[in-house]
Amino acid sequence: MNQVKLEHQVRRPTGTDEGEQPPARPYYRVVRDDLARNILNGELQPGVVLLEGPIATLLGVSRGPVQRALELMAQEGLVHRFNGRGYLVGAASSGVEPIRVNLLTLNLDVSGDIQGHAQRAAWQRIYGEVADRVLSCCPFGAYKISESVMCAHFDVSRTVVRDVLNRLNHDGLIEKDRWSHWTAGPLTSRDVKEHFEIRALLEPAALQQAAGSLAPHELRAMKARLEQALRAPRSITPAEIERLERDMHETCLAGAANRRLISSIQRSRTPDVVDRLFARQVGLQEVEVMLREHGIVLDSLMAGDLDGAVGALALHLGRAMQRTKARLKVLSVLADQQTAPYLTPLADGRSRTRKAQRQRSERRRAAPRRPALRVLGRREILLEPLRREAARDLGFDVEFELVDGAEEIRRAVTRPDSFDVYHQWHTVDLLWTARSIQPIEVRRIPAWSDIASLASLTNAGTPVCGDLFRQLYVQRDDTLASRPSALASTAPTIHGADSLGYAPSLRQQLRPDEKDSWAWLLDERWRGKVGMIRDPAIGMIEAALAVEGAGILKFGDIANLSIEEIDAVIAILKERKRNGHFCGLWETYDDAAKLMERSGAVVQSIFSPAIVKLRRAGVEVASAMPVEGARGWHSDICLSAAAGGERLEAAYAYLNWWMEGPPGAILARQGYYMSVRERTRRHLSEAEWDYWYEGKPAARDLPDPFGEACVRAGESRDGGSYLERMARVRVWNTIMEDHNYLVRRWVEFLNA
Repeated sequence: MNQVKLEHQVRRPTGTDEGEQPPARPYYRVVRDDLARNILNGELQPGVVLLEGPIATLLGVSRGPVQRALELMAQEGLVHRFNGRGYLVGAASSGVEPIRVNLLTLNLDVSGDIQGHAQRAAWQRIYGEVADRVLSCCPFGAYKISESVMCAHFDVSRTVVRDVLNRLNHDGLIEKDRWSHWTAGPLTSRDVKEHFEIRALLEPAALQQAAGSLAPHELRAMKARLEQALRAPRSITPAEIERLERDMHETCLAGAANRRLISSIQRSRTPDVVDRLFARQVGLQEVEVMLREHGIVLDSLMAGDLDGAVGALALHLGRAMQRTKARLKVLSVLADQQTAPYLTPLADGRSRTRKAQRQRSERRRAAPRRPALRVLGRREILLEPLRREAARDLGFDVEFELVDGAEEIRRAVTRPDSFDVYHQWHTVDLLWTARSIQPIEVRRIPAWSDIASLASLTNAGTPVCGDLFRQLYVQRDDTLASRPSALASTAPTIHGADSLGYAPSLRQQLRPDEKDSWAWLLDERWRGKVGMIRDPAIGMIEAALAVEGAGILKFGDIANLSIEEIDAVIAILKERKRNGHFCGLWETYDDAAKLMERSGAVVQSIFSPAIVKLRRAGVEVASAMPVEGARGWHSDICLSAAAGGERLEAAYAYLNWWMEGPPGAILARQGYYMSVRERTRRHLSEAEWDYWYEGKPAARDLPDPFGEACVRAGESRDGGSYLERMARVRVWNTIMEDHNYLVRRWVEFLNA
């Protein structure tokens, strides 16, 4: 192809207002330069068929200027006539075969100099913003796109809007539902996995094609940028991360001969939005790990080891997938982002029925002797008697901040500077991914051997407390696993087995041979008298147990439901809710107790403190032993990533105080078990130990944590001893792989 020098042109901003004067140069010259530029930069590759009509539509001109521009380009050798209609890119001597593509779907570099209000110029002007808004909302649910609102928002025609939407659809960012409405999202963990699987297949292949075209100076420049970032990984900016990612996943692959291969790779980078949103909301994490993975690829390329580079790239993509999936989980606890007016949530992210979920119990005491240790957690754990005893034994002020529900997790993930200690519930993977907690040095916990001994506690050969250790220890690669190490993500404290609470009157309606079952939550016999928890993670597990218990569906893994399984459970719950099956949904154990005391619930999911509270108030309630098994839970102490100096020392002192026995004894009086059982036993009376841990009849009336009688002499705890109760656990509280999707669907149930 002949070398061509582009004529000088004054660039005019795209998307100028109607009525603006056309450029001084003839239209055909502008058309010629726009096409020539795209030929030279490789966007229009040899063999592409150029037709007057599509080019005219693309540039917003009539066919006349396009015809003259093509004739001029043919004289210059940039294009040539062939047997078919139109022109082929390339000289006549190139012998290329015709390639027919839709020019309107190519990402061509068009100046927009012809008319500011032209269709293509307007299309280019708004596409980037719309794509960014669409991508940014996808991790937070499903959204409907309004063409009319978009027209008004950008002050463009419906034709322009439809061009944008068609391009978004072509890029895989939106799709049409069965009612022909354009929709975006939700971005699920499965989507992330599938996109990365595509990239893992295509990027190594593209690198093999492109490696020979990478100039040594390009590789040196990329390596220099990488080394500069590695010298100060904590100060790197999101923009610098973007540049380094482009180096690895664009520049290194740009020389691949197969342009469709590169296009497919780019369309599979949708999950990158998760990392950008995570960096914006939580901060940049695991930067150094990612940079070193890039470094191995570049070092291999510079050494001429193509196989090593391809293998390192594949390994990097696999690890990047795991990081992105973990970050998507974290986004599930964040508030929905402010969206553009043309994007409407398909399910309103705000429950119309919930009460002041964002309320906080801010505890302020006058003139403290010194800054208090700030402890974040739920009200059923952080009891006032426990706080008073901690302050007395430790010799410094302890401030409990009681935050329930989604706001508690959101605070812990996004604001580690607002607490020193956090009593987490099955959320350690979110906290670790967000780096809002710091590892605990095992050597600084004298009672750690007592905790570790629980790993060998079994019932008929099956571990009883295995889930306490699943993500406990920090591994050499900075992941969490059960293999012991010198660092721990949390310190296991209390745990237990939850099931259903029911009124004695329910027993009268059961068949003689009928066993306790989670299916009672869906049983029509108690329509209008059933209560459920609002929490999506726990609620979905209990709902799945009920669905399985009722014989409606059988699940592969109740602790990690698939998208289809989540959809099936939500459909059942929504149908029941619309038919008045539930008398209430509770947020705290106080709310759960009120459902049975005041709202007529005869069966519901329930926590042990609610049962204790009801019995103290004289309300008879029993704890079911479902044939499907119980739901296990544990709460652990985490140290804030922001804690240091005296605050960190106080946090360790508080943690070790928990392991000395008094907290375990206080909470045992509401049915909780402690990881250091023998230390706890020293602070309980023999009658209390026998009732709560051994499952024996109470030798006398026993008090709750506040000193009021909650157990009468002669009563036995439902379910028996510690080992018997914990052995019944079928599934542990967990954050499912597709928790982000689950949360969005759960809101639909709440709003049904």
